Amino acid sequence: MDERRKLIRKPTEEYFKVRRRRRCDFFAVYNERDNALLGHLVDVTSEGMMIVSGSPVDVSVLYDIRIDLPEKVDGRESINVYARPIWTGPAPEDGFHHTGFQFVRINPAEIKILARLFGE
Repeated sequence: MDERRKLIRKPTEEYFKVRRRRRCDFFAVYNERDNALLGHLVDVTSEGMMIVSGSPVDVSVLYDIRIDLPEKVDGRESINVYARPIWTGPAPEDGFHHTGFQFVRINPAEIKILARLFGE
């Protein structure tokens, strides 16, 4: 697959390396409408994110998403974004499903929180 992203992705594994945190402090991603776990954050830019999940994500839905943070930032334990999945597919190496989301609406304060977590 050709790389079409213009922004540098910030992988969550970098967060854990720098902070020497355990992977159980993982960025869980929930559908706010029904509080269902969609998956876990793999990487993020200011325009979108990729998650890994055990089952496919419905790409016809606009999601109201909550991302649980592994530590409090500015007194917040989570951030909220509206995002639409733009692709999904199984990962042959591990059997999980990867889904790329484009942010439809994200508050600038939420972007700053992500930037602080990932050292920008």
